[in-house]
Amino acid sequence: CGAAALFFVYKLGVFALGAVGGLVIGIHVLQGREESWIVLAIIGCAVGGGLLALLLERFMLTLTTAVVGAWLAVTGLAFFIKGPQFAGALAPQGELTDERLILYGAWILLALLGAFAQFAAPRRPAKSEA
Repeated sequence: CGAAALFFVYKLGVFALGAVGGLVIGIHVLQGREESWIVLAIIGCAVGGGLLALLLERFMLTLTTAVVGAWLAVTGLAFFIKGPQFAGALAPQGELTDERLILYGAWILLALLGAFAQFAAPRRPAKSEA
């Protein structure tokens, strides 16, 4: 019973990680739009990311951790460089300013580097019971 519960919690975590990745991507793709269906589309991105993570587990875990980690690193670094007025660069204005383009470019570059590093890292062999 305990093993089944741990398996469920693991799969729930995989779904949650994929959902967060889908949510982050959905928010930034649809940012600045005022249509009433945007909220449902963002929720759909989160659910789709979670389901995709369950289907393509290793690939999606690697990609999601790279995307979310890159976003956290880029926004944290930008906050420390620019200070409290940094929040204005992320406000949904619907236009791509130079600050926003630099932020997104750094995010994509760091996410690609993170994903490449994770995919290129050698896998550890499974422990065999002797």
